[in-house]
Amino acid sequence: MGARVTPHTLDSASAWDNCLGSELAFAVSLPLGPTGAEITDQGLAARLLDALAVVESALPSLRVDDKPQDACARLELKLDLLMHLLGNVLSERLPPARPARLSPRGLVLAAGVISARDNRLAIYPSPQLPLPLVLGIDGLECRGDACGARWMPLDPVLRDALGRWIFRLHRREIARRRQPPAAGDSGLEPG
Repeated sequence: MGARVTPHTLDSASAWDNCLGSELAFAVSLPLGPTGAEITDQGLAARLLDALAVVESALPSLRVDDKPQDACARLELKLDLLMHLLGNVLSERLPPARPARLSPRGLVLAAGVISARDNRLAIYPSPQLPLPLVLGIDGLECRGDACGARWMPLDPVLRDALGRWIFRLHRREIARRRQPPAAGDSGLEPG
């Protein structure tokens, strides 16, 4: 079990402005952790984040009981199956999901996840396709039960793609909170 993260550490983005910058910073739980893997090429990383947006927006479009009539729809179903199979193979290598606050400039997470000797972090941005996005980290700063770091310099294209991905995560969470509870669901979490 990871370190307990208190609300004032990850939820207070303004306390971490030096790591997160002034852009939108969103608290999320994702598989992530230090890695020795090569840093992902920035152009490829930006395309990966943009491709995930397209894949995630298309996921609910087809159901099992649909009868696809055109080649494109059949190809989409085959791609979904391949992504599912690849996800199952790769999911055993995923680091545990950890709470973090992400921004296009950096991140804050529980102390002990990264240390001063770590200079790369693998983030798995999508459960549908568990491929890592490896980013360099710099300027580790630890306070109490949280640590923050800045991303190593990112080109504007990747920084914008990270910003769009974080905004999509934020928007998805707002939409989830606005949905009425399912029938028989009290809306209360078990405690």
